[in-house]
Amino acid sequence: MCREALPGLYAAAGVAAGVEVGAFWSKDVQLDVAAVRDDGCTDVGECNWGRVRSVRKLADELDAKVRYYPNARNATIGRWLFVRRLPKSINGPRPAEHCIDLEALYRG
Repeated sequence: MCREALPGLYAAAGVAAGVEVGAFWSKDVQLDVAAVRDDGCTDVGECNWGRVRSVRKLADELDAKVRYYPNARNATIGRWLFVRRLPKSINGPRPAEHCIDLEALYRG
């Protein structure tokens, strides 16, 4: 569902680059979303439909996984978190460029 919604989220954000969206798996890491864009960016993301207590923790887990993503074309790596519902408070700055809840995903 997140992979299917990403092109619509890009369009809403004004990103016009072509994109190939899928997932990434290796012996070291699994990423739920891997979107290779024609504008030199690659977005990776994690989907978590359970109760989220800390968006910061999810973002840290994603950052740890990004180290294993093979970025042969030296793309700028964007980070996306997809969650069922955002916690009521996110302390400090948003821990990922994009943190999308289920409601926003359907709007996307």
